[in-house]
Amino acid sequence: MYRFLCCAICVLVPGCSAPRDPVVFTEAPTVQSPPGATVFYDRDVQRVFDRFCTGGCHELGGTGERQSRLVLTADVSYAELLDPTASKNGPHVIPGNAENSLLIWKLEGKDPTGRAVFGDPMPPGRPPLSPAQIAAIKAWIREGAVRSLAPPVPLSVLAAVSLDSVGVEVTFSEEVDRASAESAGNYQMTNGGGLLVVSARLEAPDRVRLTTSPQEPGMSYTLVVRGVKDLTGDGIVEGQGDRATFRFTPTISFALQVQPLFDASCAFAGCHATSDRFSPGGHLVLEQGKTWAELVDRPSQQQGTLKRVEPKDPDASYLIRKLESSTGITGRRMPPGGPYFSPAEIQRLRLWIEQGAENN
Repeated sequence: MYRFLCCAICVLVPGCSAPRDPVVFTEAPTVQSPPGATVFYDRDVQRVFDRFCTGGCHELGGTGERQSRLVLTADVSYAELLDPTASKNGPHVIPGNAENSLLIWKLEGKDPTGRAVFGDPMPPGRPPLSPAQIAAIKAWIREGAVRSLAPPVPLSVLAAVSLDSVGVEVTFSEEVDRASAESAGNYQMTNGGGLLVVSARLEAPDRVRLTTSPQEPGMSYTLVVRGVKDLTGDGIVEGQGDRATFRFTPTISFALQVQPLFDASCAFAGCHATSDRFSPGGHLVLEQGKTWAELVDRPSQQQGTLKRVEPKDPDASYLIRKLESSTGITGRRMPPGGPYFSPAEIQRLRLWIEQGAENN
């Protein structure tokens, strides 16, 4: 083992290893989805090299190529890794034996006994590979180090994010066809009170910006995509990564967006306002200048174990339970007899509470 390590070190130091013979695997075989494979060379190994190891390092003329004679560009990387003349020790990858493969030693910075490998762990001067990425490369080696192609993965929606009240950014798993991506009819909302997609514009190879009708603060919307295709012409498969949920979450102003709800529905004599003739319902006053102090962190008269408004926790706030007529409330739903707060208005209150129920 010690001799193995010493030889492995030599290949990484300029002038230490003997001159290399020509690469012998100039036409390395490529296979489609070998039986039982869990990782694939093109998707799980080469993509890591492309991101972390080339770009001035392990490519022709790069620092890594000059120091270790190892090239990891897609055209030769597989041949380079399995070339038995790569060093006095042999190949950088030993199929079926990840623990004794020099590639893994350099990525982890140590050999199987825990001894540090000479030189910096790879890649030097760049973010280290994640444990998941190293585990995938190890699994590829254990599964035979085959130059394999991953099976096609259908185009999918990775995320949808509300940018403002009328903007949504949709990120796809790969580059998309412009014509299909910019067809507004390929985007539908399945909930959220009839939100409409007005237009779609491709802003990056894998990202589309949608313009929508106005989104309600705090409301959740589910976007469903149909008909958008990748550059090969394959489209999104129904029920497989074809949707994403997003919310419009602007900062809610208590003075401008919360108090007006109570002014319109609650702050009346005989209800939740001060009066010479009537006591406010539940001893709760919802008039301007008094509402915030009456609600936030104040125990409910009807349910003493609950606060009227529990900052950052709408579900634990008795105010929300009364407005939604949740199970377990005392008395009737508020406002008594209606008209009740709309789902959008309740979502605005929920968002205000999520944001800390500030007196802003």
